[in-house]
Amino acid sequence: MNRELTSLGKHYKNAFDANPSIAYIIDPESGEIVDANAAALQFWGYTLKELSGLKITDISLASPDKPDNYRDYLNQALNNTSQRLEMRHRLKNGEICDVDVYSSQIPYQDRNYIYSTAHNITDRKQAESMLREEYDVLESAIKERTSGLIKANERLNSEIAERTQMQDALQQSQELLRELVEHQERIREDERKRIAREIHDELGQHLLVLRIDVSLLKNRKNSAHPKLDERVDALLQHIDSTMKSVRAIINNLRPAVLDLGLTASLEWQAKNFQRLNKIECEFVAEDENLELDDGRATVLFRALQEALTNVIRHAQATMVKIELYRDDSLVIMRVADNGVGMPKVRNRKDKSFGLAGIRERIGMLGGDFTINTCSEGTTLKFSIPL
Repeated sequence: MNRELTSLGKHYKNAFDANPSIAYIIDPESGEIVDANAAALQFWGYTLKELSGLKITDISLASPDKPDNYRDYLNQALNNTSQRLEMRHRLKNGEICDVDVYSSQIPYQDRNYIYSTAHNITDRKQAESMLREEYDVLESAIKERTSGLIKANERLNSEIAERTQMQDALQQSQELLRELVEHQERIREDERKRIAREIHDELGQHLLVLRIDVSLLKNRKNSAHPKLDERVDALLQHIDSTMKSVRAIINNLRPAVLDLGLTASLEWQAKNFQRLNKIECEFVAEDENLELDDGRATVLFRALQEALTNVIRHAQATMVKIELYRDDSLVIMRVADNGVGMPKVRNRKDKSFGLAGIRERIGMLGGDFTINTCSEGTTLKFSIPL
């Protein structure tokens, strides 16, 4: 040890040795360790005698951050500037430890020495290293996950674009199908009208002429041929029955009453329903002179026809009320019964597409169709723009 520090050691020995931190004093000219406290001796594993003649460079390795600046570090410490540097100390047993060193000068008898305190930061550095490794792993996982999310997002965008195209195509297909159905229904109604007119004009006229001829034949009958008279009467009854059947067929195809207007045709249908089914049917029209074009009138007529058919098949009703009225720019037909209501889930085997077809035809005209049903009856409401 440097003898010049003997008296210095006497002045500072107690405080120096009592310092819990690693503390040592360096001769800056030779780099020798001139003194070390108990904490330093315990940390390095040397005795004070073993340190005699050892230089700080025998214990301190180059700073990992400043490997070439250790001499500058000491010089700056000598220039009354407190310095801090992370470095590594090699212990007696060969173990390498990370330390955080604070150094400053100590003047004594016209000489300056370096006084250093160190803290063992090996655990902290290891923890930092582990955290850095975990951070690198995490960052790699994040990059991989981000890349996966970007690819998934690209696939999702692609699927969305494809689905949008499919929806557009489906919408176009539905619009085309709706136009086709509308065209088909218009052709069907025109064909019904044509067939009804031909049956009325051709078959009806022929049956009428035939009945007139048979009636004339009956008027010329001879009482001497009673069996012939019976045959003529039976033939007249058959012709009358056939004419009734023809009128029924014509009414089913295209009721002639439609030519009298919407209100008259709906009222005729209500009375005919009551007469044939013995179910009370009330028809109320707010405006008896309400007129619609043939297409709209036919759709409402067919809607009422389907509604009354469902009453017969499912409702078990004893009374039906039909209302026809205007509401702003809409014409509304309301059909209400006092039956058992409609089931929430229909049996697909029934193949009951009548109301679905009516809904489609109402929709083609820009109208609306709603159903309200409960155990006390069902109300159908058809709305069509005027």
